[in-house]
Amino acid sequence: MRESGSDWSVLIERIRASAARVREVEAQASERETLIEGILERVRADLGAAEERVRVAEAQTARAEAAAAERIRAAEARLAEAEARARTSEEWLKRIHETIFSEFAVIDEGRS
Repeated sequence: MRESGSDWSVLIERIRASAARVREVEAQASERETLIEGILERVRADLGAAEERVRVAEAQTARAEAAAAERIRAAEARLAEAEARARTSEEWLKRIHETIFSEFAVIDEGRS
């Protein structure tokens, strides 16, 4: 069997074409890898920004909760003071009522 030089040249051309195709695929893979790395960097940055927004929101929530708790404590203290004043007022009104009733009863008894 005799092999011609053209068979070898066809083989060499196919090897060259295959190598060129491999280089193209590798270049495309490299481009895609670079693109994916860029996307991952953006995702990481977005995630970091989102985490920071969450931290800020949590801090604001904590401050709001603390302020609300302080307002509640202040309102409860004012309520307790108001209740104490109301009890004192009720005691004085009771004394005034008793004084009026007893003093006018003495006057009515004197008339009879």
